[in-house]
This record gives sequence, structure tokens and C-alpha cells, in this order.
Amino acid sequence: MLRPSVGQTGGKVSSLEKMEAERRPAPGSPSEGLFADGHLILWTLCSVLLPVFITFWCSLQRSRRQLHRRDIFRKSKHGWRDTDLFSQPTYCCVCAQHILQGAFCDCCGLRVDEGCLRKADKRFQCKEIMLKNDTKVLDAMPHHWIRGNVPLCSYCMVCKQQCGCQPKLCDYRCIWCQKTVHDECMKNSLKNEKCDFGEFKNLIIPPSYLTSINQMRKDKKTDYEVLASKLGKQWTPLIILANSRSGTNMGEGLLGEFRILLNPVQVFDVTKTPPIKALQLCTLLPYYSARVLVCGGDGTVGWVLDAVDDMKIKVLVFKNYYRRTSKINILYIYIYIWVLLLFCCCCCFFLRYSLALSPRLECSGADTANCNLHFSGSSHPPTSAYKVAETIGVRYHAWLIFVFFVETGFHHVAWAAVKLLGSSDPPTLASQSAGITWGQEKYIPQVAVLPLGTGNDLSNTLGWGTGYAGEIPVAQVLRNVMEADGIKLDRWKVQVTNKGYYNLRKPKEFTMNNYFSVGPDALMALNFHAHREKAPSLFSSRILNKAVYLFYGTKDCLVQECKDLNKKVELELDGERVALPSLEGIIVLNIGYWGGGCRLWEGMGDETYPLARHDDGLLEVVGVYGSFHCAQIQVKLANPFRIGQAHTVRLILKCSMMPMQVDGEPWAQGPCTVTITHKTHAMMLYFSGEQTDDDISSTSDQEDIKATE
Repeated sequence: MLRPSVGQTGGKVSSLEKMEAERRPAPGSPSEGLFADGHLILWTLCSVLLPVFITFWCSLQRSRRQLHRRDIFRKSKHGWRDTDLFSQPTYCCVCAQHILQGAFCDCCGLRVDEGCLRKADKRFQCKEIMLKNDTKVLDAMPHHWIRGNVPLCSYCMVCKQQCGCQPKLCDYRCIWCQKTVHDECMKNSLKNEKCDFGEFKNLIIPPSYLTSINQMRKDKKTDYEVLASKLGKQWTPLIILANSRSGTNMGEGLLGEFRILLNPVQVFDVTKTPPIKALQLCTLLPYYSARVLVCGGDGTVGWVLDAVDDMKIKVLVFKNYYRRTSKINILYIYIYIWVLLLFCCCCCFFLRYSLALSPRLECSGADTANCNLHFSGSSHPPTSAYKVAETIGVRYHAWLIFVFFVETGFHHVAWAAVKLLGSSDPPTLASQSAGITWGQEKYIPQVAVLPLGTGNDLSNTLGWGTGYAGEIPVAQVLRNVMEADGIKLDRWKVQVTNKGYYNLRKPKEFTMNNYFSVGPDALMALNFHAHREKAPSLFSSRILNKAVYLFYGTKDCLVQECKDLNKKVELELDGERVALPSLEGIIVLNIGYWGGGCRLWEGMGDETYPLARHDDGLLEVVGVYGSFHCAQIQVKLANPFRIGQAHTVRLILKCSMMPMQVDGEPWAQGPCTVTITHKTHAMMLYFSGEQTDDDISSTSDQEDIKATE
């Protein structure tokens, strides 16, 4: 067999390599570059689109879960709220597994995993604002126990040992009295014990009370005092009005904490339920017993106080009854009056041609037995009514009936109509309403403040502090409300009348609780509010809000937009015109604090003045020289220019636009006349436990003044 030589083999191999090399693209050819770029583009697309796809898929699943949760929340009797992370070690009340995220009820405190929501909704019952059965004994309500997730540092009511120490779902908590008990102690001692509503029983409206009220409404009874007497004289139910948008946006969390400690029917979000509607709950409570805790800034407090003033109290037990009977009673009055007028016309027509003499009736007082008749042209002495009827004849009986109808009948009918129309009290209930005053005074609550705003000058004046940021528990806030004392707060009417020959607009009216001002501080508030309206979410921090005020105050120091105010305005105190120096701002004070905690009227150093009071019917009027002067007053480096005190303040703006504010609500105002007069008093709650050094010195000065008087 012949084998190819090496030269022949090498020639064939080299020829094959040449052919393959010709087929292969050159290293720098375009086809090889496109292939490499395609791989790069593919990997780039994968690296970009894959995270986008995963994020989109996760968001889609999250939205589905949220829709699923919302559907459960909407149909549930619990007040479920979802959270991504619990603040303490938490175990599901259904499966007893440790969970990091899930849902909790802000009424009963139940905590479950997301997958156990439906089971928890069927298995566990939330707080009942009213009992299903007609319970007549108000203090015979059993405990409502929930197992697990007891508060930290809680102790068993039986053995006095700490509860919730084991890392599992253990121990029980009553959702009404907040008492805790071990599993073993529950089995041995607390099977049939009744709930006394715990520490805050004097603030809670029991479900059995509302059940009894509902039954009384059906029976058309109003024995609220008798019903409330079973709860004790110390029972002062509390109504919570929280603004979830105030200041640091803590209102939503506070609402849940208050619902856990109180009856959920007592807790309202004023952004969803206006105060005028929430305060109607006071009409179901005993006289002079209700208290209101306003969680918000000074603007929210003013809103609630306006609702208290505007609240037209009607006893809700008779509300439907009034609607049915008021129109019928008014119709009866009108029919009676028309029949009486028709009878009088007939008597006049009958007597027109039959009477020759014109009798005149004289009555001494309201007693008809002393009535006498005089006849014109007669010299006989006055004769009593019954003798005239005997001598003159039957013809004059008709005239006597007519006269007595006019003198007595119309009077009684008109007085009955005035009483009915003025009081809206059904005649059939006259005996029941004899001891009831159908006015506002008996139902007006006393108001306390939990400061959530930026300035909080009113709450600082009333001893509730400069701001609440969760530094004390909600339970301590309720204790402070129980210890607070009632005082009066002056409220003033601010009437702004625009100038102009053809001004047909109704004057603006505001209600002032804190202060009114025109000048640099109003300008800062106006700029702040304008920017907060554009982006409310950026102004959720109290420190950030004060920094924004500082920025606008510094800007006004350079620009001085309010200079020469004394040339633009005229000021009158109790009708006397006051000469003003070169000022940039005028502030009219009702309370002691201004500008977020500064005592403006008392001042500092050797120029201190007597304490400004909020219940003496007097206003303190001061002036400032500019924004820099306001900053000096804030840090106690200067005193304001004290103008005087007055019962009535009148300010006339002669020209140009000037910023004004009432209790932190600013606006730009043209030429006008501002008149401030006393309006009414508000019943507030004063807490002495939050006093600062300035408060203590001011209180001592006030006590010295009282001692000298």
C-alpha cells in the first residue's frame, strides 16, 4: 500500500488551512464586530430589564395583596391597620407564630399575620360600643380577654408577677380595663370576674350606658341623670377630637392608642367627622360632665371652640319627636287665631247697629274680677262687670265676651305661641321640661389640649406644654386630663370691614383666642402657609417648620416690607386714639404666650409688667420694630413696645396691602377697619403639672395680686 509522502501531506494540509482561513472573517472585519456588539446588547438588556421585571412583578403582587387586605378591612368589624414592622416582639393571635409584619386592630389591639386575617375576623370579636342585650346593671360587664402580645412591663393582677416574659403567645389582656393575667392564674381565679374598666373608668362611656340610652330613646325618656348616677359622681366622660394632619402628623397613631384605652365611639378624627357632629355626643351625657381633649395645633383648638359656640343643643331623645309635632302645633295655633279673628268680626258686625253706648273696660292688674266699665256720657260711678251684664241686658254679654277675648284670649294664645316657637318644647312635655333648661350651657364641655402644632401658644398658656412628640405615654395624658382644673378663656370677635364707597360685601368676622397681629410676624406666617399649601408633605416636622419661619424672618430683616406702619394705620384703645412711634408691627394679645413660647407682655429685666391674664376681659397691645426685634424678643434680649390694655381695640388701615393674622391664620388685607370686641368665654382645662420657671413666677405674682385684693 502506497503512503503519501510528507511533502504531499503537508501540501494538502496547508491547502485546507488556506481555504479555512479564507472562509474565516478577518479579525477587524464588520461581521465579527456586529456579533460581539449583539452579545453586549443582549446582556445589557437582560441586566436592565430583569430588575425592572422583578420590581414590576413585586409591585403587582403587593398591589394585589393591598386590594385583598382592603377588601378584608372594609368588611371586617375590626379596625385593621397594616404595618411592615412591629415595634416589639409580636406573635400571631391565630397561628401563634412569630411575625415581623402583618395587621393589628387599633380598637382591641389584636395582632395577626396577613394570611390569618379572615380567620381572626371570624374567631375574635372587637370592642362593642353597645351591648346586644338590654343590660340594666351598668357595672356588670364581663372581661373581654385577648391572648398574647401583652404590653411590656405589665404585671398579673392575681399574682403580681410580670407578664409576657416567655418568647411565645402567652398570657391574657382585657381590652377594656387593660389588666393582664397569666395563663395559669386565668384558669384558677378569673373565670367569672366582672370588668370595672380599670384606671380610666371615669373617662370611659360604658357600652351598657349607650344601650340604656338607646332603650330610653325608644321609650321617649330623658332620665340621663338617674342613669349616670349609677356610674358615680366622679364620672366625667372624655371625647377625643384629633387632627391627623396637624404638625408632626401624629394624629393617626394617637387615634388608635386612644381607641384601645377608651370606647371607640368617643374618638373622632376631625378631618373625617367635623367637630360640630362629634360634639353632639355631649347631649347624651349628664349635665356639666363632658370633657373634650383636642389633639392638634392652636388652629384645631379654635375650630373646636367655634363648634362649641355654634352648637345648637337639642336633646337627641326628642329629635324625631320634634320633627313630627312641631309643624302640627304651629298649625293648631294658626287655626285657633283665624277662628278667633272670624268670631271677632262677627261680633263687630252684630254689635255695630245694636249698641248705643260705648263701654270701656278698666282693669287693675291682671285680675279680671277687678275690672270696671265706664259709659261715655254717664255720670254714674264705675260699675262692676257682672252688674253691667244684669242691667243692660243680653246684648252687652256679647260685647263683654269680645272684650275679654281681646284682653285675655289673644294674650294667652300669643304667649303660648311665643313659648312654643322660641323653645321648641312640646306642650305635652311641659311637666317634664319644667326643670330642664333647653340651652347650651348644661351641655358645653370643658376643653383640654394635646399640642401637635408648631406654635402651640394656647396649650402652653393652659399648662399642656409647648409640643407633644410622644415623650409621655397616652395613658399619662389621660391621667393629666383627669387631674386638670376648669378655667375660663376670653374669646374675641375680630371684625374686618373693607373701605370703599361701593363696598357691599359683608364684613369678615373671625374669632380670636390667642392674638391678632399686623406686620412682620403675619408676613412670615403668610409666606409659610403659601408654601405649605403647595407641598404639605414637606412640612411634617416641627423643627423644619420653625426653620422655615427663621428663613422668612431673616429675609424680612433685609427687605423690610412692613416699614413705616405708623404712617399707614391708626390705633384706638377704648375709643381713644393712640400716637404710635416708628413701628413695623402691632400685636394684640389675649394670652400670655406668643411666637412659640415667648412671654411678650411681661417682658424681662427691670421693665417687667404685671401678668397678662386670659380671663379678665382685657387685651394687651404691643408693638415691634421689625423682624430682627422679634428675634431679640424671642431670645430675651429685648422687650416689646407696650402700647396699653383695653376692652375694645380699633385699627384703621388707611392705604396699601398689609399682612394680617388671627391665631396663625394669615391673609393679605387692603384698606379696612379692624374692630376687636369681647365675644364670649370658653370653658377650658388647666393642667399645672407642666409649668416652667416663667409659669411658676407668673403664678406667684398672680397669687400676690389676689392676696392684695
